[in-house]
This record gives sequence, C-alpha cells and structure tokens, in this order.
Amino acid sequence: MSTEKNVVIFINAMRPETPKAIREYESRTKSTIQPIILVDESVSEAIYSANHQDEIPSEIPRITCNFDSKKDVEVALSEYLPKILSITAQFENCVDELSKIVDYFPGLKLPTKDALIASTDKSVMRNTMQKSIPELIPGFREIDANYTETEIDEIAESLEFPLIVKPNGLGASLLVSKS
Repeated sequence: MSTEKNVVIFINAMRPETPKAIREYESRTKSTIQPIILVDESVSEAIYSANHQDEIPSEIPRITCNFDSKKDVEVALSEYLPKILSITAQFENCVDELSKIVDYFPGLKLPTKDALIASTDKSVMRNTMQKSIPELIPGFREIDANYTETEIDEIAESLEFPLIVKPNGLGASLLVSKS
C-alpha cells in the first residue's frame, strides 16, 4: 500500500497568498495538499514579521526544530515523513535554512546545497558563473575588512564612476540607495 505524498513543507515562512492558491489547486485537481511551515529554531522573530506570517491561517501547522540536527528534523516531521511531496523556501531570506536540510531528504528532487548557496550569495554565484560563462559576468571585486587603506585606495583609483556598491549576502538590494 503506497502512501499519498501530499505534504509540502515551507521553510520558515509561507507567502500570505499561498493558502488561497493551495485551495484553488485542490479544487481544480480534486486533490489535497497539506502545507506545513517548518521553522529553524535559530530564526529570529524578524523573519516572522518581515514575511507577514501573522496573515497565515492558524490551522496550518507551524513546527519548530533545530535544522542543524538531522535527528531533530526527522523527529519534528516524523508523522509526515512518508507523505512529503516537496520542500520549498518562498522567501530569499529562508533559502539558507533550506540549504541546511536538503541533504536530509535524499529521496526528494530538491536543489543541492551548493546550488541553494550560490542562488543567494553573490560572491559564490559570480565565482561559479565566472568559471562556466565568463563572457556574461560583469566585472566585480570582493573587498573585505582585511584590506589596507592603501589597497582600497588603489582599487578606488582603478574604478570608473559612478558605480554601485552592494553588500554580499543581502537580498532585494537591501541597504542599496541612490545618493
């Protein structure tokens, strides 16, 4: 007897419009989808409020566990494990946590941990793409706190202005503004 795979795990948060989309899909396909929000215990309340989780219906289970422990994740999802259809992160600020657990589910078709990291870390993405398709990658330079003032001055002299400076690892151009 096979178990119907109908559980979709949403990592840390779910878009407010998703429950309605699921109901519409269920009506159209005469199927049932069981959404579950799986939250890494290390995630702050900031992600909860930034992603409007107060708008999610309370009947959707919200399970919290330690994503750094495969055992904790398996115990938290034990009643759902054979029914998991997919695992997804609907917000960019949740992809890092998805990358922590993808290896725990080898039977599911999920992106690799490396692919997820490359999708949200500009440095990793650019370096990965530079190896494959260098002609499509605009010039970039990584600068960190270990550079001396002289080195930074040399870099500044080599740049053409105006230019855009974006911090690595901040999605949606956070902290980038026109001055």
